[in-house]
Amino acid sequence: MSILFKYPSEYLVYNAIQTPDGTVLESTHRHDYKEHVDSTNDCLYFVDGGLDYIRVCGAKSKDLTISTDDHMVARKYLKWGSRGKNGNEPLRYAPVCELTTNHIYNILKTQKNVLKQIHLCLTYELLYRAFNDSGWKSDLYGDE
Repeated sequence: MSILFKYPSEYLVYNAIQTPDGTVLESTHRHDYKEHVDSTNDCLYFVDGGLDYIRVCGAKSKDLTISTDDHMVARKYLKWGSRGKNGNEPLRYAPVCELTTNHIYNILKTQKNVLKQIHLCLTYELLYRAFNDSGWKSDLYGDE
């Protein structure tokens, strides 16, 4: 990936663990506490904090947490929740890479209290799409 789509620093983009029985617990936003009693050992596992902080419990859990400065990784893991265009549909989370360009533009235009890593990812996604749609090629950064 070229330097064009690297963030200035690493950000938490995915906060999750996997329990011994294979259950994945993901925390998507602050105070989003998820717990599970594992079927193989009857132990309690939990994850909390979303993209603000990491709080987990479970000694034998597998850490799936991802922090990155690479937009190509972040766009697959950072999710946006939506209730549809008119707000009357069930809440559905989708990765940034699956959002329409108009949806991203409208999020940036109307939502003012968005976490820094989500705002950065949405902005970079618009730049990434414009860059790819233009057909412009450069040998400055090489094909990584």
